[in-house]
Amino acid sequence: MNNQEQKEIRDYLQTKKLSLELFIEVEDHFCSQIQGLMLEEDLSFAHAFEKVKYLWKDELKMTWDGNIDLEDRCNLQRKDRKAKWKSFLKPTLKYGTIIFAFILLIYFLLPENLRQTYLNVFFVIAGVFPLVSIIYYWKSFRILRKHQVVISEYQSVWGILAFLILVFNSPIDLMTNWFDFLLSGEKIEFRAYPFAFIVAKIIFLTFANTMFYFVQKKLFKSAKVVEYYMSE
Repeated sequence: MNNQEQKEIRDYLQTKKLSLELFIEVEDHFCSQIQGLMLEEDLSFAHAFEKVKYLWKDELKMTWDGNIDLEDRCNLQRKDRKAKWKSFLKPTLKYGTIIFAFILLIYFLLPENLRQTYLNVFFVIAGVFPLVSIIYYWKSFRILRKHQVVISEYQSVWGILAFLILVFNSPIDLMTNWFDFLLSGEKIEFRAYPFAFIVAKIIFLTFANTMFYFVQKKLFKSAKVVEYYMSE
């Protein structure tokens, strides 16, 4: 298969608005199936290409399914999105529940005068976790910035989670309080919130950060695959 034929395949697939990760996978299937038909049935590239497009017509059919995303998407992209969600929801629920239970256990085991300090340490760590993770995975993060495309379905979830965690938690205010305490030694005056609100906040931050970890791990794994593809 020559460069012009590969370009025709890519041009066709680009009209299907696939994430780059899925685009690479589908392109590989298209090339393999077309080459197989050309060898086995002695077809020209044009005829083999049309036959493969017909085989994929249901998966690559562009439709709007009535949700908040107003753009037409192909069925394959929607299936990939559902599969991605399942891949990180299960470990998020499992490990998020364990972490949450552990946090509450320590809270009730601590003396009352240390509980507020303990919670604020947790909120600071939970608030800065996305930033620390981005720094740790900086090389992979640069791939996202470099290509400026949707690499994977994980990408939008990753961005939304990072935004919500940082907005919801305001770790800067908490850290400022701690710096004041370390410099002056005076008691920190914390706002009084209902215990139910504090528990809800702990639940959100625990599960959001757990999900962020698993989504980021999968996203940057996909980014490396895309980087290899783009370098070929």
